[in-house]
Amino acid sequence: MRGRGRPRVPDEIHRLHGTYRADRHGDPATKPAAEKKAPKCPKDFNDEQRAVWRRLSAVLKPLGLLSVTYADVMTLFVRGYCRYLQAEKEVDERGIVLVSPKLTADGKPMTYTDEQGTIRHLEVRKTNPAQIEARLLRGQLCAMLSNMGLVPSALSKIKDDARSPSEKPLELVG
Repeated sequence: MRGRGRPRVPDEIHRLHGTYRADRHGDPATKPAAEKKAPKCPKDFNDEQRAVWRRLSAVLKPLGLLSVTYADVMTLFVRGYCRYLQAEKEVDERGIVLVSPKLTADGKPMTYTDEQGTIRHLEVRKTNPAQIEARLLRGQLCAMLSNMGLVPSALSKIKDDARSPSEKPLELVG
């Protein structure tokens, strides 16, 4: 039964890491080759999404991973990343915990009188839904980055001879 275990590492990643072996990974002539041209940014993207698309493309191109076959993965990543930023912004504005008055069945706030005779409202505290969404998106984005080979541990395995002198790791960050 397929689909169990670790996901298969693409041959391009093996070549970058210097772990590609024809006897293990098969003859490249028998595998469909990915078109090495940059995918087009989806037309329905807003300005923020386009900027993230360009940044991701700039990282993938020197690694030799930018091709039209990655267009769907890039689209999912960009949409998820922008949603993550939006959720984090809402958490920054409203806080991790939301406080609202506890209401009676008829919609009026529940109150009580404290020891000093002051009328107080009962409060309900709950986790901000944006915090939950941000946590879920963060996990999904980390998994996508790992599958694309873009986490620091994967980038550190790339052999220097697989890159041209102008594609050194520090220049990708800058």
